[in-house]
Amino acid sequence: MNPNTLAETFNADGYVVVPGLFSAEEIAEIEVSLAAHIRDVVPHQPAGTVYYEDDPPDVIKSVFKLDKHSATFATLAYDPRVIAILEAAIPGEMICTDVGYFAKAAHDGSVTPPHQDNAFRNYHPPYTLKASIALDPHTEANGAMICLNGSHLHDIFPHRPSGVMSFSQTLTDEVDVTPYPEVSLCMSPGDVAIHHGNTIHKSSANQSDQSRRMISMTYKSSLAIQDEAAFGRVTRERVAMHAAKAGE
Repeated sequence: MNPNTLAETFNADGYVVVPGLFSAEEIAEIEVSLAAHIRDVVPHQPAGTVYYEDDPPDVIKSVFKLDKHSATFATLAYDPRVIAILEAAIPGEMICTDVGYFAKAAHDGSVTPPHQDNAFRNYHPPYTLKASIALDPHTEANGAMICLNGSHLHDIFPHRPSGVMSFSQTLTDEVDVTPYPEVSLCMSPGDVAIHHGNTIHKSSANQSDQSRRMISMTYKSSLAIQDEAAFGRVTRERVAMHAAKAGE
């Protein structure tokens, strides 16, 4: 694994997949910590840190702030193999802002609308990215992440509230994929997908018998400054969406 070579691919395409970065034994350890978190912590977490599918409503869609409750995930966020790639890819020191869990349950995992993460985060310059560790095989059938190649080189496209819990923003208009071809990031357990905060990405519903789960670690560079006004606006929109959903 050459971090500089991987960084070149990342900077050209807006994403890179690192095969087998984590061993089967390491994935097994992550699974144990994840199961404990879901069993012991999730029932007591407030709204906005745990999201469920609309139907069936008891299926977990995403969980945030794992690193605030588990030494395993706090340590994982600064795994030197991951940090070496990230710091080769963008300037500055990496700061992990969240460790989350994203799941598409077999037959029940819903669509993720197209969006750019930095439309939520509002960092300038856009030195922000996400590293996602596959816990299951990620295939086109079970909703592997789809990235639009090269879209990170564009600024943030207009977004609007999506109405989708856990993914509160989506592109206002459909983007012409001619200059930004869609690529499915198919992975095996232990592979890591890293994508830029400005990369447009999405995923389909899981229509297979296989779950599609991952641990996703969000980072910003020490050189990136958050637009607090823009971030506050997006946060208020998300809170309003939560309130509307709760009232349904």
